[in-house]
Amino acid sequence: MYYPIRKDPLKPNQDKCGITLKFAGEDGDATFAVYDGHGEKGHECANFSKKKLPQSLAKYVRQKRVQRYSEKLEQGGNSKKK
Repeated sequence: MYYPIRKDPLKPNQDKCGITLKFAGEDGDATFAVYDGHGEKGHECANFSKKKLPQSLAKYVRQKRVQRYSEKLEQGGNSKKK
């Protein structure tokens, strides 16, 4: 990436982008993200976020999917007992 006015021409690009296909194990789901690093270690923060954030989000989404599925099963099970 080109920075027109820079104090340090050797400063690394601090921005990262990421695409995760089959997000949370679903063929039709994906995430698209831009990680905008700032400061002295901004490139390291952007790299860390690119690696960890999709994993954390996928874990949460999978948990919510299981919870919803379980609730639907319970509702279906309760209606059969009546």
